[in-house]
Amino acid sequence: MSLERMLTAYRVFVAIFQVVIILLILMAVYPLATQQIKVEEIGETDIAFDGTNIILKVPVKIANKGIYDISDISLEYVLSNHTSKFIENREYLGTIKSGEEDVIPLPVIINLTELYRMEQPNFYHFFHGDIFQANFTLSLKYLFGMIFLESEYYTNISWKPPIKGYSIGNGYSFSLRNSTAFIYIPFTLDTQKYLWGEALVSGNIITRDGKIGNINGSASLGEYYRGELCLELNNWKELMLKSQDLKFQGNLTVVQFPIPFSYIYHWGAPFANLTYSLEGNKVVYSFRDESSLPLDLYINATFYSGNTLVKEESERMHVNVGEETTGEILLPSESFDTIVITFEDVNSGAYYREVVNL
Repeated sequence: MSLERMLTAYRVFVAIFQVVIILLILMAVYPLATQQIKVEEIGETDIAFDGTNIILKVPVKIANKGIYDISDISLEYVLSNHTSKFIENREYLGTIKSGEEDVIPLPVIINLTELYRMEQPNFYHFFHGDIFQANFTLSLKYLFGMIFLESEYYTNISWKPPIKGYSIGNGYSFSLRNSTAFIYIPFTLDTQKYLWGEALVSGNIITRDGKIGNINGSASLGEYYRGELCLELNNWKELMLKSQDLKFQGNLTVVQFPIPFSYIYHWGAPFANLTYSLEGNKVVYSFRDESSLPLDLYINATFYSGNTLVKEESERMHVNVGEETTGEILLPSESFDTIVITFEDVNSGAYYREVVNL
């Protein structure tokens, strides 16, 4: 055999020997590495908000009990509930040195724009909690990148909806500017602490006869907010005399995302079914307080002859919620042709005025 052939055979032998040695090392190290590198704990989820995304920070404790550094660590995760896959992604987590353990806050990022687009028109996860089954796949390199490990872990993650709930109360206050009435009603909005900013409420007020006004308001996010909604009404006098259902239809805008809402609000008239009549020398009136508040009434009757004031009568009266009330006002002995009767609740500011031309 020639020298050249001998050298070639030697090189081949050396290469094969090196490969065999490496394989033997890997075969020996691999089972040990799988014992020494593991996810020891998946902790309780913390939730943050960056203005665009809700970030579920899942603390993952990874222990490296081996003699080599772990490199190129990545976690691929899939979140799903009982009906469908919710989100999947891969995050690259860096390196853990030999003999150390590290708690890595795995960021499970939920983009609100994508969630909004995916769940319209019902926006279920904006209002409802859920339990997601989380499947984590840990991938890493060990022994200078010669060993690649991959293992799976399972846990449950609780989803806390941004909006816990809202409510609209029955009390009110009333003010009048020019010919427009402003009725303020209690409003609460309960949102998760991780949110910040302001929510806006806007929409229309609708009766059987159509739109009668607008509704608007705002609320601080990240707390249990107690405040008011403002009903702005041009056609409001019928509300003083007639109880009825009002439909609030509009948007609750949270973090720049308008979420449609429709709410039936029962309006209780403070002077429901008001009637009055002239009986002998007096005006007899009756009504029922169907509002949610007792009335502290100031009742005023002014009598005119032409544009000349003839007489003025007034009285105070307390009316309980649901109480039917009858009262009377004495007529002046002087001649008159016009009566102006005003019923005003001192507490809420609600009032009704009737002009009677004889």
